[in-house]
Amino acid sequence: MSLRIYLDANVFIDAFENDDVPVTRGRTVLDHLRGGEAVGVISELVVAELLTKPLETGDKELCDAYEALFESSSTIETFPIDRHVLVQAARLRATVKSMRMPDAIHVAAAKLHNCAAFVTADRRLFVPEGIRAINLDASAIDELRALA
Repeated sequence: MSLRIYLDANVFIDAFENDDVPVTRGRTVLDHLRGGEAVGVISELVVAELLTKPLETGDKELCDAYEALFESSSTIETFPIDRHVLVQAARLRATVKSMRMPDAIHVAAAKLHNCAAFVTADRRLFVPEGIRAINLDASAIDELRALA
């Protein structure tokens, strides 16, 4: 089984929506996955989070890019938010009072789908023991390579 890495929505936002930088950290993470060293994992909640802004602004090109990525990617697995994820998310919320439910759903999905790491730009996100929190910063790709 390949190394599994949970990707927060902000990885994709950085990769697809950050036009200020020629090569973003998000793109570097996605390129790392294309290299076959790991598989990206997301829940369907990431899809909803990513499509909201382009649907609101009428950015059909960005909507199409996201949908194409999730429909045809061999490096990103998308999982449904089922009862097991929701129960685990509720347990997290019950013990980590500052955690918002969407974040709890993401972390629960990462845990239940056996992810070794969780890549996010949210430095405040609680990630439980057993999953390595990797911040989407300059050292992210080095940390991902170290997991392999």
